Amino acid sequence: MEGIPGEQASSGLGSGQFLALSEDYSHAALFMAHEVAQPITCLAGNASAVLRAVRRCSACSCGSVEALEDILADATRLRLLFDRIRSLARGDTGARSFHDINGVVSTAAEMARRTEAARGITILTKLSPNLPVVWMNPGQIDQVIGNLLRNAIHSLDEAQRKRPVLQLLTRRAGPHAVEIAIRDNGTGIPVDLLPKISRCFITTKQSGNGIGLLLCRSVIEAHQGTLTAENNVRHGATIRMTLPVHLNPIS
Repeated sequence: MEGIPGEQASSGLGSGQFLALSEDYSHAALFMAHEVAQPITCLAGNASAVLRAVRRCSACSCGSVEALEDILADATRLRLLFDRIRSLARGDTGARSFHDINGVVSTAAEMARRTEAARGITILTKLSPNLPVVWMNPGQIDQVIGNLLRNAIHSLDEAQRKRPVLQLLTRRAGPHAVEIAIRDNGTGIPVDLLPKISRCFITTKQSGNGIGLLLCRSVIEAHQGTLTAENNVRHGATIRMTLPVHLNPIS
C-alpha cells in the first residue's frame, strides 16, 4: 500500500492474537459497563427527582437548579456512553448507511479546532477528492476519530513543540478501501508498545486505562476495517484506519 510521504514503514497491529483474546475483553467490557452503568442510572434518577423538588421550592436558589441540571446532563451522557460500550462488546454496530468519509473527517477537524484553539495547535486537513462513500455508522466512526485526536493532542502536550501540528488525511487505499490517517509531531509511541496498541488495554498515558483504543479497534473491526500505528521518521506518530467501500448494505 502506498504510504503518505514523510513516514517510515508501518508496524501493523496483527489481529491474530487480538481475535483470540477478543471474547475475554468483550466480557470484561460488558462487566465494567454493567457495573458502572447501574449506579449512574440511579444517580440520574435521583438527580431528576431532586431537581423536580427543587424547582417546586420557591426558597431554593437558581444555582441549585443549575447544578442539578448539570449533574443530570452528565449522568445521562455517561449512561449513553456505557450503553454504546455494551453494544460494541456485543458486536452491535448500530444503524449504518452510506456516508462521505471526508465530511465526517472535516466535522471532527473543525470540532478539534474550536475546542483546542487555546493550546496553539495547528490542525490541518488533506482530503482526497472524489472518494467513494463508505457503508458505516457515522456516529461511531466520529467517536473513533475523536478519541484518536484526543490521544494525539495529549502527545503534543507532552512533547511541547514550538509548533505543534496535527494532520488529518484521507485517500484511497486500493480499489476497495479508503484510509483515514491522523498524524502528529508529538512524542511518538514507544517501540515496544507499537505491536500492542489498541489491544490488551495498552496505554501510554500515566492516568489512562487503554479502554479507548480497545473500543476504537472494536468499532473499526466491526466495520471490517483495520487500525494500525507507526512512528514518523522525525517526530510523532501516525494512526491509520481503513474502511472498506462497496459493501452490500444488507449484509
